[in-house]
Amino acid sequence: MSATRVFVARLVGCGVFDPQGDRVGKVIDVLMAYRTTLPPRATGFIIEISGRRRVFLPIARVTAIAPGQLITNGLIDLRRFTMRGQEVRAIAQMLGRKVTLLDGAGLASIEDFAIEQGKRGDWVLSELFVRKQKKNSAIPFAKGPTMFVQWQEVASCEKLSLPTTSHVHILGGDDCDDINPSLV
Repeated sequence: MSATRVFVARLVGCGVFDPQGDRVGKVIDVLMAYRTTLPPRATGFIIEISGRRRVFLPIARVTAIAPGQLITNGLIDLRRFTMRGQEVRAIAQMLGRKVTLLDGAGLASIEDFAIEQGKRGDWVLSELFVRKQKKNSAIPFAKGPTMFVQWQEVASCEKLSLPTTSHVHILGGDDCDDINPSLV
């Protein structure tokens, strides 16, 4: 049975399986697309297949999300993953971000967030799990309290910032290490 609500940080490292039960790879990150007025929508997963190759798995090709595993319909495009315009990597770029709570409670950082399946089958960010910043404390490494908030209850200039097009995005992400900078 597929879950209708999943916390994104728990998906990292989960196995990806085809319909016959063969392991195809593992989840590395979740791609989210920002929208102007609505919460971000999950577009797919970055998965690592054999040979440490990272590919994109559209969320439409995921048939079930169960504890510790993603089950696909068996179709996986083997081209290397490249970022596109409005996409943001959830684990790499959204978690740890500072946001302002609109209820006046101050600043908090995003620890995790849930995506929930809508009526039309799309997966949308439903709530954030945030940690409030601790005010001056006698304990140097004390952590602040945690809470669940809705996307509409936070604001930040970071929340609205979209990835900029750079040479890394144009040339294909992590594959730029071996390129001579004078040739770019």
